[in-house]
Amino acid sequence: MTTTLWGIHAGSEGSADPLFRENGFLALGWSELGDLSQVPGSRPAFQAALIAAYPDASAGAIPVWAGMLYRFLHELKAGDIVAYPSKVDRQIHFFRVKDTAYQFRPDLSPEFPNLRAAELLKSVPRGDFSPAALNEIGSALSFFRLKNNADEFLAKLAGTPVPSQPATEEEPEAKAAALAPEADLQDFVIKRLAKHLKGHPLAFFVGHLLNVMGYRTQVSPPGKDGGIDILVHGDPLGMKGGVMKVQVKSTENQIGDPEVRDLAGLLHDGERGLFVTLGTFNLDARKTARGPKGIRLIDGPELVGLICEHYDQLDHRYRSLFPLRRVWVPDSPLGAGE
Repeated sequence: MTTTLWGIHAGSEGSADPLFRENGFLALGWSELGDLSQVPGSRPAFQAALIAAYPDASAGAIPVWAGMLYRFLHELKAGDIVAYPSKVDRQIHFFRVKDTAYQFRPDLSPEFPNLRAAELLKSVPRGDFSPAALNEIGSALSFFRLKNNADEFLAKLAGTPVPSQPATEEEPEAKAAALAPEADLQDFVIKRLAKHLKGHPLAFFVGHLLNVMGYRTQVSPPGKDGGIDILVHGDPLGMKGGVMKVQVKSTENQIGDPEVRDLAGLLHDGERGLFVTLGTFNLDARKTARGPKGIRLIDGPELVGLICEHYDQLDHRYRSLFPLRRVWVPDSPLGAGE
């Protein structure tokens, strides 16, 4: 039996993420349409309803929106698998649709009231996927079929080897990343760091980055470091305090509360902590970091931001790992509101 695989997004800023991961729903917006079950079950009927609800929408957008909403209501079936790339934790979460019942719940989410119940099956770091798979899951559509890389997504879900894919040259990949949206740039840089600076070499890179930012650093040698990878003096990040102790993790997975507590336990009076990871931090970890010890957290996306900000000052050996070039793009899509 063939598994039907879909992709879905949680809004441009990930606003619907709690609905997905905490409430067990897949969700779409277009709240002005009201209850979708009241729209006759055809694409032309959805187009007519959208034109009435959104009179200022472009003619090209209406059929695209209608197709997504129609498929969400009428083609998404119980047992289908839906992959959701979260901007919150940089994981791709796999859901199984629980039943065929559509729900209109503006009381639960005024912005994303169109819901389908689903159970979370598995979460996989973005870094485990190929550039081709990430490109497909990064579709500009809110809800869409996954076809080209379905075998890879399903293999990750099942925990089986991914079917072999043709090798690609790195230079085109680097060029594509320079022109890509922010999420693709983050994926590119984080993947290169994870591949080439796994383990303690990442601590040396973070030490170098802090140096170019104006800190004075002392990186611990490889081996047992007592939980501290870098000792830092100076205050470019505005942390206020004396010595800063830095823990660096090259994992792309989520960092939890225990790891942040371990760093907090190594801080003495007047010392500050900095935790740097290629992954993300869960809510408990962030709550602990806001405690009296005052630990600064830098996750993968923020690290990429600092790299881009200070890229020209980085040593050539590091810039060669993730070659980038600056480009200028419109602040908003052409035609949006103009």
